[in-house]
Amino acid sequence: QIMLYRSSRGFSLIEMMVTLAIFLIITAAIFLTLATGRMYWYTGSVQLTVHQEARRGLEYMTGELRQSSLAKISFSGQPDAEGYYNNITFNIPQDRTSPPDGNIATNGSVEWSDNITYSLNNNQLIRTPSKGTGATDVLANNIVGLRFKRSEVLDVEITSQKQTTQQYNISSILQTKVKLRN
Repeated sequence: QIMLYRSSRGFSLIEMMVTLAIFLIITAAIFLTLATGRMYWYTGSVQLTVHQEARRGLEYMTGELRQSSLAKISFSGQPDAEGYYNNITFNIPQDRTSPPDGNIATNGSVEWSDNITYSLNNNQLIRTPSKGTGATDVLANNIVGLRFKRSEVLDVEITSQKQTTQQYNISSILQTKVKLRN
């Protein structure tokens, strides 16, 4: 009869408090794991965005710069300590719809476009044609550095950066060498 009385009595206050404490510890561990996972997911998403912005701008620039010639490239301003400039002005062969031989004129010379300038303005990579529509194109955002250096090839470096909500700065530096036309 004592066994029946003891088993129908229920849980003691100590047993309930221990159970509640264990439940709270497990819940806190799960919440911490999810919060950490969400933070890493967001940071990875920002890293991807930053890298894609830099790559998009670099690919567009190198596509046009490959069409240019060393003689058609100029820099303005003073180079930094490593010999890099912050902007570049160049020309590319002008599209011709007729005759069907492309960019070469009837006398064998290449017709060049008006000046095109790549520069950095308010963390945006800007492409500015000197004439024509006069409209500037934003090629990429979150760009904090743009550098060019001429040697046998053209060195191009682009740096993009963005701050996460946790105040971490995520940056991506992409470099390439562009072989120009003769």
